[in-house]
Amino acid sequence: LNAEVNKAAAKGQTWARDPVLVTLKFTGAGLQGHTKIIEVRTPPEQRDEATITVSQSGYPDDAVSGERWRLWLKKGAHGAWTIKRALWAQLCSRPGRRFYSAEKCP
Repeated sequence: LNAEVNKAAAKGQTWARDPVLVTLKFTGAGLQGHTKIIEVRTPPEQRDEATITVSQSGYPDDAVSGERWRLWLKKGAHGAWTIKRALWAQLCSRPGRRFYSAEKCP
């Protein structure tokens, strides 16, 4: 995806210069459940790094009720935002147990 982002930025495509749009291109822009929350954090002194968390919940599944992506991005050449690290976990939901896990839900 980072190569695609850099190509898009060189062509002047604006989505490559927005960290939220780059994140949604990576994680998917659609709504899978009934709630999608996008949280953006940047260091107060600079605007060339961002940590973005995309959480979705309300999946119609008896074991997996959502998922969460956390991406660390950095602004680079042509103003493009590239992904430096990405973590994913699903929201496991069983009676009395609700937790995020990168492993298969019990």
